[in-house]
Amino acid sequence: MMNKYVLIALSVFLLAFLVFLAKQRQDILLNSKIHPRKKMNTLSEHQQRKVFDSVKTTLAAMTDSGGRDTERDLFGNQGGYRTKLSKNNTTMLCPDCGGIVKKEAYMGGSVYFCDSCQEK
Repeated sequence: MMNKYVLIALSVFLLAFLVFLAKQRQDILLNSKIHPRKKMNTLSEHQQRKVFDSVKTTLAAMTDSGGRDTERDLFGNQGGYRTKLSKNNTTMLCPDCGGIVKKEAYMGGSVYFCDSCQEK
């Protein structure tokens, strides 16, 4: 049986990871061509695999580049990973297909997506 402090530490780590992953969702979903409003329980097996693969490749690219360009590290250095979708590039075209990047309110926040290449 695990020590209760280990369980608390694991819970805090998992929560922090989920918050981190939520910040990366725009590019992850764009890379997997899934619309951000698509319900997870309606994804096909193929779409689930695309999201899983996109999580791995997108997070690896962000890590290799020192983080996202919209954030700074503990030393004040800006990350080198150029985000595809964020509040900083809503006036730009989709880097994948050239479609218009849209912003919509969703669950108390905002989502950015390309209506042309992200499946609903």
